[in-house]
Amino acid sequence: MDVGKNYQAKLVLFNSLPRKEYERVFMFKSAKEIWDNLIITHQGNVQVIENKIELLVAQYEQFVILDDAKIDVAYSRFNNICSTLKDLGTIYTNKQYVRKFLRSLPSKWRPKVTIIDESKDLEKLSFDELIENLKVHEVILDKDKEAKKLNK
Repeated sequence: MDVGKNYQAKLVLFNSLPRKEYERVFMFKSAKEIWDNLIITHQGNVQVIENKIELLVAQYEQFVILDDAKIDVAYSRFNNICSTLKDLGTIYTNKQYVRKFLRSLPSKWRPKVTIIDESKDLEKLSFDELIENLKVHEVILDKDKEAKKLNK
């Protein structure tokens, strides 16, 4: 191993780490040892990563949106699961995200889901577009709910 390159790599790593992280790895002799330690510390070993993926895939598959949940809150929960899965190397297609989110909506959303399903090409509908569309519909549902309360 080239000592100069190892020194440069260690310097880059040390300069990019917060103090607490630096203190945990400064004693390693090679940049490779530092890097491996950081990976295990923050991601875990292969078994830990596989367990995290299994847990997150189960959360993805069982994801549901409760009747009173706001789209922004549901999106945030869903996005967190998907982002973490992506970070761990498990990636779904945009169409899979869209379909899963639509299937997760409560029954009061069925008419809207049917309209989206029939009128849009889900291959081309971006997940962000879907969320914006659902947020607009959510405002309409909320106004209808308020109108019903006022009529009573």
